[in-house]
Amino acid sequence: MVSARPSAYKLASIGLVACSMLMHEILLTRICALRLYFHFAFLVISNCLLGLGASGALLTRFQGTFRRDERKWLAVFGSAYFVSLVGTYIALLRFTFPATLVLSDPSNLLTLSAFNLTGALPFVFGGVVVGMLLTFNVEHAHQLYAVDLAGAAMGCIACPLLLPRVGAGGVFISICLLALCGCVVLWHERWGGRVLAAGAVLGALGLYLLPTLDQRFPVPSKGFVDLARKVENERKLGAPYSVWTSNSRIDLVRVPREYSAGIFMRGTNVADLPPLPEMAGIAQDAFAGTSLVDFSEHPKAVSILRRSMYCAAYRLKSYPKVLVIGLGGGNDVWAAFANGVSSVKAVELNWPIVEIHRGMMRRYSRLLVESKSTQLIVGEGRSMLMRDRDQYDVIQMTGIDTWTALASGAYVLAENYLYTQQAIASMYQRLRPGGILQISRFSATMEALRLLSNMHAALQSQHVGDMEHSVSVLATVDSMMAVQLKKGSFTPEEQASTERYAKEAGIAVLYLPGRATPGLVDDFIRSPDKAGMIDRFPMNIAPTDDDRPYFFNYTKWQHPIDSMRSLGDIPSVSQGNPFFILSQLLISIVLSVLLIVAPTVGVSGLPARGAGGYLWFFSGLGLGFIFIEVAVIQKLTLFLGQPVYSLTVTLFSLLVFTGMGSLIFGGRLARDDKRIWWVPALVALYLVLFCQLSPLLVTKLIDLPIASRIALTVGMLAPLGCLLGVPFSHGLRVMAQARPELSPWAWAINGCLSVVGSVLTVIVSMNFGFRVVLWAAAVAYLLAFKALAHANRKNPVPD
Repeated sequence: MVSARPSAYKLASIGLVACSMLMHEILLTRICALRLYFHFAFLVISNCLLGLGASGALLTRFQGTFRRDERKWLAVFGSAYFVSLVGTYIALLRFTFPATLVLSDPSNLLTLSAFNLTGALPFVFGGVVVGMLLTFNVEHAHQLYAVDLAGAAMGCIACPLLLPRVGAGGVFISICLLALCGCVVLWHERWGGRVLAAGAVLGALGLYLLPTLDQRFPVPSKGFVDLARKVENERKLGAPYSVWTSNSRIDLVRVPREYSAGIFMRGTNVADLPPLPEMAGIAQDAFAGTSLVDFSEHPKAVSILRRSMYCAAYRLKSYPKVLVIGLGGGNDVWAAFANGVSSVKAVELNWPIVEIHRGMMRRYSRLLVESKSTQLIVGEGRSMLMRDRDQYDVIQMTGIDTWTALASGAYVLAENYLYTQQAIASMYQRLRPGGILQISRFSATMEALRLLSNMHAALQSQHVGDMEHSVSVLATVDSMMAVQLKKGSFTPEEQASTERYAKEAGIAVLYLPGRATPGLVDDFIRSPDKAGMIDRFPMNIAPTDDDRPYFFNYTKWQHPIDSMRSLGDIPSVSQGNPFFILSQLLISIVLSVLLIVAPTVGVSGLPARGAGGYLWFFSGLGLGFIFIEVAVIQKLTLFLGQPVYSLTVTLFSLLVFTGMGSLIFGGRLARDDKRIWWVPALVALYLVLFCQLSPLLVTKLIDLPIASRIALTVGMLAPLGCLLGVPFSHGLRVMAQARPELSPWAWAINGCLSVVGSVLTVIVSMNFGFRVVLWAAAVAYLLAFKALAHANRKNPVPD
């Protein structure tokens, strides 16, 4: 007689392991961003999913052995999971990388592969535990799957909440404590009080280490931070300051004068300027450095900024009202004060940077934070801009490239949404008549032309004529370029003023409406056929939009083999090399085929005639779910504001309601019940409506308070999640009625195709947008259920 619900130890162990695995997955993306670059996070997620696929392969190959003593093997693999967590964390912190990671160098590529595969090892052992519980207990699969997803949802919330409080080390200890609890639960029947005592000792040690492990053994970084920290300690310049946020790690380092790199965007005429005051550096994920200068104690030194492009727009306005997107070290705000302003509102994504100005380095920023005309806001610039109803004389954004990646597996930066044509249109709308938008970027030709391409598309969407008379472009010798877009035309007086200022400061003029300056920038702005110039340009400078927000991807996909030549580009300059991503897809497919096919060799009943339908069913679920997960997270980023909200609220809601759908409906529908077709049909209908309505959601409801937007998101995702919860547990149950030996194989297939799906999501969204990713998900679910119906006909239930 089958009990109405699974044993308590099974429910507890699957929930604990699932929670710890998702926490570990998110933590790995943060470590990867700090040690490497944000966009390798999608490789981490792919390899974690590959680990789950490998666990299914193990289960398939040795299921006969494992089924004979399920609890013993659950305990063995649970223990292996715990031990591997400790070992891989130590290994990941001790990995050494070259100063610049070059993908065309085989040794660099080997190091990167070893790093990612090491991080995936715990998912093999944890995946065996979860897979064994699901596939060896198919009569309770809907209940176990619900608890599995609920545990994962808790991990999704726990990791971002814990990171700012206990750092990466503390989160790692929390993950280990969850895994340890799972081991105690699984070994308790065999070892009784002894395992409780051992667990209590290890748990107490973990709790002791939890608050301080991150300080004792900080995660090493890339770039200049570790070197600067060493100098800081040797010179006794101050206590180290590193703070984890939900998105990244913020480091403050004091810089001796002889190591000072100066201020970006300065002109060359600096001979008669005062010396640069004492400085500090702020870095996010050991990159995207910004300088914090002590102008409060040395107010006369602010004149340095008057000969920089920070002042280029301010000087054209009399006491302007200013919005700065990206506070950073505060130079945009200081420059505004140097030229005289009525008010400055500065928005900053990372709260520790605002706290550095207000607290830790208040001596440097005292005059700014105490000024009644300054307002410092913690928030995401694009979302804040859409909710703001003020009009500004100047909106300024300088070098916003902090590489804050969403941990969703989609090669996407949060900052990409600040550079799309819709973002520029929003900024343009917030300008007063005659107002100026200034965006400063590194002056690589491809960045400048893409920015101008987006500005042109934004003006077209606003039914504004050509930008030839509304744009000016300046550049400095430190490879920075400032592009100004005026709401109106630059007057002859303003152009003459800009020329005088550029000559006095030693800044190059690349474009002014009233003068011709040979070069690609001038050619593009004046070209009557900008679309043709975009097509002919060797790099991808086409406009980016909110559906394809890949501003920093400049390599064209039409000829992927040719992109091999760009593999040597440093990852901080250009992301999304087609050859590299397609290589990852090929590797994922080959490994997935091996993990799906290899376990069936020599196993009785496998490969099975008529099993192809089940193969395609679980393949479709793996592809479809990862498509939906990644695309929905991206689509709701702007609506929810902070990237962490998009990850936690969206993923948490999907996981919780998918679990509820499995619990409520996954065990109710019979094998031949035609009502099951409502599931893929309603999923497809939902996704079509979501694609059509999500832009309206952002534009019409962005003004709601964050609590209301979160509640609306949760409610909106509830029906989708409930629908997605039905197929996996239903498929496992009806397949097991005819072919129970295929259940572990289904776990392998689902995990492996999720790997392929995560890479395909990147490829499809880069080329066609996230809307097409969601359409592909709908098709995947429809085809999956067609395959299931075919498999059920080929595999009747034995009498």
